[in-house]
Amino acid sequence: MAVKCGIFAAFRLPSGDVFVGRLLCGRTRRCATCAKLRALSLIRALAWLAESDPRKLTFITVTFRPSLGVTMLSAPAWRNRIAQAMRRHKEVFGNLVYVCALEAHKSGKPHFHFIALAHGVRKARDIMRAAVHGSFVNAKLVDTTAQAIAYVGKYASKGGILTCSRLVSKAIAILEPPSGAELVAIADPLATLEEFIDSLIASGYNVINAK
Repeated sequence: MAVKCGIFAAFRLPSGDVFVGRLLCGRTRRCATCAKLRALSLIRALAWLAESDPRKLTFITVTFRPSLGVTMLSAPAWRNRIAQAMRRHKEVFGNLVYVCALEAHKSGKPHFHFIALAHGVRKARDIMRAAVHGSFVNAKLVDTTAQAIAYVGKYASKGGILTCSRLVSKAIAILEPPSGAELVAIADPLATLEEFIDSLIASGYNVINAK
């Protein structure tokens, strides 16, 4: 039976508890729904890490100087260069936490959008500007988690390539069911999340993320 990508589903964990999440088609790079849900997972993990952290969520855009000749093919190496610079400056970035979207301008030239935890917008901007040899870097605080979701969701829907730091990946593993979880139920396409969870509880399942 064909199942619509992104529909609510219930997964049984090894403990016997049930986790409600989304059923994806697995074609993350081709399916717009998968891409948006991937963005949501990244930002949910980032927001969870930010809850008890004194650093602030900071939105940073990097646009390369034409003279550097950066292409979509060479851009990942530049992202690694930026991440290394961030790691060196623990007084600003601490234990590195970020989500990064790589996308191309209409000209085909790449640029980056980072959402990172940092102490000080100007300090973060200056560190990243030095890492990209004086290219244009703009930085500002993210007002709300909803704004962060909107930012990353927009770039995901436009085909941006999303990556994240190791701590964000670990947070996703904590907040979402493991790949070995057993699929036990799929929601009616017309049901709300609350209705689906209520039906699982009525059937005797212990839904650990019911709230």
